[in-house]
Amino acid sequence: MKDRKGNWMDLFASHALAVDAKKIWLGFLAALGTAAIFALFCYVNEFIAGTGNMAEGDNVIVMLLGGRCATGIGRMLPFFNPFAAGWLHFVLSAVFYLLLMGVWTFFAGPITRLTALQYARDDIPTLNDAKKMVSKKRKAFFFAPVTPLLAVFLFALCNQLAGLIGSIPLIGPWLLTVLLPIGILPGTIVLTFIVVLGVLSFGLMLPSISIGGKDAFEGWSSAYSYLLWGFNRFISYTALAAVIGIVSVLAAAGISELFVALMHRTVSIGLAGELMQTGPGEGVFRHSLLPVASGPVGLRVASWMMVIIVVLIRMLVAAYAFSYFFTANTIICFLMRKHVDKVDIDDVYYEEEPVEEEEVRDHSFAESGKDADAGESGAEEILEDDEDDGDDAQEEPAISAGEEEEKEDLRAESEADDDAEGGDDIGSEPARATEPDPAALEEEDAGEEAEGRTEDKNEGKGGNPDA
Repeated sequence: MKDRKGNWMDLFASHALAVDAKKIWLGFLAALGTAAIFALFCYVNEFIAGTGNMAEGDNVIVMLLGGRCATGIGRMLPFFNPFAAGWLHFVLSAVFYLLLMGVWTFFAGPITRLTALQYARDDIPTLNDAKKMVSKKRKAFFFAPVTPLLAVFLFALCNQLAGLIGSIPLIGPWLLTVLLPIGILPGTIVLTFIVVLGVLSFGLMLPSISIGGKDAFEGWSSAYSYLLWGFNRFISYTALAAVIGIVSVLAAAGISELFVALMHRTVSIGLAGELMQTGPGEGVFRHSLLPVASGPVGLRVASWMMVIIVVLIRMLVAAYAFSYFFTANTIICFLMRKHVDKVDIDDVYYEEEPVEEEEVRDHSFAESGKDADAGESGAEEILEDDEDDGDDAQEEPAISAGEEEEKEDLRAESEADDDAEGGDDIGSEPARATEPDPAALEEEDAGEEAEGRTEDKNEGKGGNPDA
């Protein structure tokens, strides 16, 4: 986030971070899912109780559309208290909470992750970036708020079982008397502790996972520790965020109702009639908007289309409220972590991207190709070196062979001279043997010439028989 100060003043920018198209879209889907769960359980409860009728307009959906928001919300509030009635209500409330936590954690997880990246790194993350991290931590996001909730149901069930034991004739009240100090009292203390801390720290559970990459246990335990070890600071941050949230939500609701009123009145003036049923409503949404019950078919279709548009516009207010709640709590979680854990705000969990199998295969092929090229080049260099060594070896043996022949000749001549002269020195005579005496050569030539003349005379005599 630009101009981040790292203190409580950053909460004044929480509403601006909440007005994000991606977060509003996630909040809108969460609001639709929440409304569907409320309507379903209210209808089931009214059906079981034998009250409420869709046709008579006494259902929660009709109340909300008719502008009787206070009455409709009053019908939904008992589901938030699992101890308001008997066993059936307790079971329905437990299922209601589990479904509600499933919807809220599914859409709130990406909102907290987007806010964490925006606030800590001044990043502009995409929705896919948030989904990648949240999808791998889906169980942690779900069980972080559900684990304390299950603990609440467990301790409440133990107290109910103690009450069931107390209903046993004769011995039951005595057993209940024994269980009160040793089981029910400590169990109720723990139950109260979990409920109070769980409600106050609920907004920090999902951000702690998005920021630190924690698991479910560390998610809710970190939220509890931030509340306990920085209680005054947490209350101050929460109060400031609540004031900003209430003001901004009321402003959004006022703008939406102004939009609805302008659209309905301007169309009705041109139509010279009412496109929807109108009447005084309750609370913020004072316009009672229901489709017309009579008239041409086209008018009734247009009336229903108008109702759908109005409902979507009003749902945008709930979407902003949902987005703001988790955005502001993500910033509070950063500030509490900085105060309690002494961790800098810039420290955000980033998981290592897994290398795809195809990338690994391509990389291995590339490396093997490089190795093959290196092997070929190395083999060529070795062959060239061998050729050079061969050439050197061929040249060297030629020189050494000549030297050996010369030595052999010298040795043979020296041995011959030794035989002729009777054992002269071998080391000195071979040098003379190689250089014959010129006088001896002249005598040999003269002897050969004399022999030649004698042979000529003999041939001359043999050729003349008279001689």
